[in-house]
Amino acid sequence: MVRRIISRNTLSHMTAAWLIALAIIFMTTTRSTAQDTTMFDRPDNYYSLSVRAENMFARVYINGAPVAYHGRLRDFQANPSMEQVMRHGENTITIDYEPFNVETESFTPHDGVRLELAIRHETQTREVFRIDLFNGRFNPQTQRLEMSDTNLTTGRPLVLAAGTVTVQPQLSIEPQPFPFSSGRTSSEFSRRLTVTVDIDDPSALTPPFEDAPVLTDSPEMRDKLYDAYTRFYTAHVNNDRALYAAQMREVIDRFAYVRGYKGREEEALDATLSGPPLSGGEGEELRPLPSRSAFQTARLSFGSNMRMVRASDHPIMYVSSQTGKNIAGVGVFFCMGQDSEMFICHQPPR
Repeated sequence: MVRRIISRNTLSHMTAAWLIALAIIFMTTTRSTAQDTTMFDRPDNYYSLSVRAENMFARVYINGAPVAYHGRLRDFQANPSMEQVMRHGENTITIDYEPFNVETESFTPHDGVRLELAIRHETQTREVFRIDLFNGRFNPQTQRLEMSDTNLTTGRPLVLAAGTVTVQPQLSIEPQPFPFSSGRTSSEFSRRLTVTVDIDDPSALTPPFEDAPVLTDSPEMRDKLYDAYTRFYTAHVNNDRALYAAQMREVIDRFAYVRGYKGREEEALDATLSGPPLSGGEGEELRPLPSRSAFQTARLSFGSNMRMVRASDHPIMYVSSQTGKNIAGVGVFFCMGQDSEMFICHQPPR
């Protein structure tokens, strides 16, 4: 886990071990919705989502949490881990997509639009299963993205149940506007594909956004979001690692559990001094936080179920001390807590 969503190797900061150590210190919280997993030292199983898309832009969500984004005119492959956003029981995988045609330089569907979606499930004994969630291409005759009976790559029959994972028969594809990072929105051919799977795994944690309320974009919500960004910015600019860990504890607690550091506090604490300061490494500094009034008109990005949100342009941004150019943004999502204050509930994987 890293503190930035964009990063260069020479500018890597806080190590995973340091995050784990501070997670243990701040594990007590009244906000958390995670079930009791004290009987487990770590998860019994590991899961990742395999996404392969051709001729489409895509946003990928697990239980409403963004885990991958593709916005370039080329094929796309991603394998985001699922442990921090999945749950024991029913899980929803959502892909918002916009087809494109390189030859005609247009956003129109054609038979080259293709999507393969699967879950890779690995047990602690290294037994591996692959479960097919969707495998198909666009049919020009029906004007729909259609499921195939076989894997388009291997030609083998699809596997809809294996290990702890079972794909539910319901599959929906509905119209859905597709917002680009530039702020432009496309809607004529953009769609939302939703697949539901059952994962029978009691060792899985409940995501911190499980019971978060649905958000509505309003001046009041933006004020609370700005307050949350201000607290997080303060932790960075003051190099306050304890405050940073307190803000990130919902994310860090789960990261520590998934990585199996339970009961190894001293080993994790040994790494707390590594990494440049939160306020910026050599040759970089934090850009000033936007004003509260400017934040009222900032573009926002929501999860697919509207339970989490972040500012699209990353208010917490590292810039070059010499040129002022952007180097890396801190990408986290916020949910509304039971105390009506917003808290960090998700950090997308790199």
